[in-house]
Amino acid sequence: MASGLFAALVIVGVEVLLVKRWISFHSYISEPWHWFLFTDVEALAFALLLVSVAVLSSLLWKKQVAALMTTLVLFGVVVLGITITYPTLLSPTTIISGEGSHILLPQGSLIVSQSSVTKTGVKLSSTYTNQVLSTCTRQARGKFNGTQSNSGNLGPLPTSTFNPSTYTSCLESHDLYTLISYQLPFRFWELQWIYTGMTLGATAAIVALSFMFVNRIEI
Repeated sequence: MASGLFAALVIVGVEVLLVKRWISFHSYISEPWHWFLFTDVEALAFALLLVSVAVLSSLLWKKQVAALMTTLVLFGVVVLGITITYPTLLSPTTIISGEGSHILLPQGSLIVSQSSVTKTGVKLSSTYTNQVLSTCTRQARGKFNGTQSNSGNLGPLPTSTFNPSTYTSCLESHDLYTLISYQLPFRFWELQWIYTGMTLGATAAIVALSFMFVNRIEI
């Protein structure tokens, strides 16, 4: 058990260092969703899970290195699993808006995916989307020639302008819209408690197995 606890401390220490390293270069306050596993109640539940796995693996393998490697592998598996699944575990909200239009989502929302669709929601190919975007960009750009002096010196360079309304109208005329799937801010805590419950359930099962294994050894 001592070796298991040591393995757990190493893995949890690595977890904390990694989180601090990345948070120092990224804004956690503006994007808490990106640190879903390492914040609030789920972070504590995850740490308890790692400790329970480290203890059980030390009882099974009776080797510190094996316990450490087992805990490390589980660390990666859980991080990958939760990171992949939490954005879509609960059905996200969807909205269709004109391509290029400014969309205001509730502050703190998590954008799950964006795709180009028709107004009725039919998904469009990337080839068609890129062609329409290129065409509409050219149409929305205009050039105003600068003046040229009598001495032959060039005046101001042509100035390019971009007309947003022309761009949006062009995209809509080609039936090109954007489908955005997102999670509302309050879903953050819903998902936190769902994953915390699952993590604590797994921890309880592992702890029970550890006690059964210890009693078996004593017998």
